[in-house]
Amino acid sequence: MYAVPMFTLLFGTLEMARLSTPDALAFLSVLFASYLFLTRQYVVLLFLLPIAIAIRMDLILFTVPLSAYILFLNRRSLWMVALSVFASLTMFVGIGHFFGNPGWSAVFYHKFVAATLYPMTMHPLLTVHDYVQAFLQGTREASRPFVLFIPVAVSLACLVAHHVIRTSLMNAIKSVPNALALVNLAYLMGHFMIFPSAETRFFAGGYLMSAFAMLMILERDFEPKPIPE
Repeated sequence: MYAVPMFTLLFGTLEMARLSTPDALAFLSVLFASYLFLTRQYVVLLFLLPIAIAIRMDLILFTVPLSAYILFLNRRSLWMVALSVFASLTMFVGIGHFFGNPGWSAVFYHKFVAATLYPMTMHPLLTVHDYVQAFLQGTREASRPFVLFIPVAVSLACLVAHHVIRTSLMNAIKSVPNALALVNLAYLMGHFMIFPSAETRFFAGGYLMSAFAMLMILERDFEPKPIPE
């Protein structure tokens, strides 16, 4: 756990304090949700997850997979998970409709293809070529924390695979540290696929919690054995 402050510095956590956007609050919501998940406070977590959508709408990519994993770990929570996911989707659609969100394609086009004066009234045609070009450009312009996170992501994949080989696929999936790692990795990859910008403000929470999950897995699977006297 002594490595946590180092990861905090490497993955741009301190940058959140300098922003006047909702990103710092989104970062806090990812950390708090991960804490509730690790401590198995599922009822409180499922109640709070839809509120995260009001902080930043892209967090639905984090809340829905986390809710699904809770259902996988605890089948008795079916109704609570269903209500939480329904509330998250309702919040997502409701906020977008109330504030006149122009939709993903319009935002993507304005951000990555060609800036327009009135993006709210434009209905551009987004092509596969536009998306591929934006994705490659986002990869080339990846921020330093994004580049530094790649070894962590690869290490996590190897550690989870090691756990599968050592035990079984079901045990590996049900392991809480593995679950935390997989949910955060799914959120990070899904977000970048949909919106290929590697700005730290989008990913700082996922970076830190993935690194924390890696430390938990290392501590669990590779705890040093006492030297015999």
